[in-house]
Amino acid sequence: MCKKLVFLISVCLVLGLAGSGRADPVPSPWANQDIGNPLAGNADYNPDPMDQSIAVTANGNDIWDNDDSFHYVYKEWSGDCELIARVASIVNGTNEWRKAGVMIRETLADTSRHVFMCITAGGGGGSSFQGRDTTGGGSFNTDAGATALGPYCVRLTRVGDSFSGYISENGSTWTQVASATGALTEPFYIGLAVTSHETAQLTTATFDNLGGDIKLPATWPTEPNPVNHEQDVPVETNLTWTRGDYCIQDEVFFGTDPLALLPVGPPIPATSPAEFDPGDPDIVASTTYYWQVVDTDGNGVPHPGAVWDFSTISGKTSGPQPFDGKVVAGILQSGTGNLYQSLVFEPGPTNVTYVGYGSEVYNDVLTRAE
Repeated sequence: MCKKLVFLISVCLVLGLAGSGRADPVPSPWANQDIGNPLAGNADYNPDPMDQSIAVTANGNDIWDNDDSFHYVYKEWSGDCELIARVASIVNGTNEWRKAGVMIRETLADTSRHVFMCITAGGGGGSSFQGRDTTGGGSFNTDAGATALGPYCVRLTRVGDSFSGYISENGSTWTQVASATGALTEPFYIGLAVTSHETAQLTTATFDNLGGDIKLPATWPTEPNPVNHEQDVPVETNLTWTRGDYCIQDEVFFGTDPLALLPVGPPIPATSPAEFDPGDPDIVASTTYYWQVVDTDGNGVPHPGAVWDFSTISGKTSGPQPFDGKVVAGILQSGTGNLYQSLVFEPGPTNVTYVGYGSEVYNDVLTRAE
């Protein structure tokens, strides 16, 4: 018995200025490669949590006719899915049919069947629903009839063997551009496609605000415990956190100077709990500590978390001696019905064993304790 599979792919596109930031390989399980024989393209991933994006640089004569030439950022997929993104910019190149959008593609061959809902940077068809329904066959195309100047959204759905493309200015009110039908072998590929439409030029489209099933991973550590800025933390506290997606090991940096944190202990593999004991007597009372965890992913790329801080319990000495001694009166002695007084104190942060001395003469206690 065959089940119908439903695919929902949405992409919001904005034509504007490209962002800047760090460039890493695309995170696993994503991959990227040239399709066909264009000049070499690439994809740069910016993991900054305030500016996550993928910038796709591509050559290629077109995604059209009997074979395609472009750069593809993709992952293998089966089952329901949703892709949400924004194209923050399409820069460089001169052809009005430079294309950036979202694609469902049967294989990674240049002649593969596919469906593509795209925006053209310089005008062209404005926004176009395109595809190829026979391997190595010609392409079909329906233009939206109006230039889609950003911000603009495109949406591509698959329900069984039915595909539909939509456009929207606000991402909520959709206008259908066209639809097509055809069987698709699973698993297939979903992702972001860019072509310069010029054999001697490169163009770059930057995608951000990705969501749904192409939501970019939280590759940095989060959820520290103690929580950031927590006060009155016991000196015996262990540090814990939530690892970023795709983390294979953590390294902890710790100290009292946030600008000079030092690595403490060996890297912690992801097969072990995300926990670190800063040690005793390394933590003392009435002190503010700073710490940072750096995750490393399967590509060997480090993903530093924020610098967190906490302060140990106040009122305690940072020296080794016991303190805050007091008499607790009126405690019921078990089994006798008698009340007695208890002498209590707070141990020093580095104390391991304790010996108590008592006398009616103060100097006797001092002498015995020396």
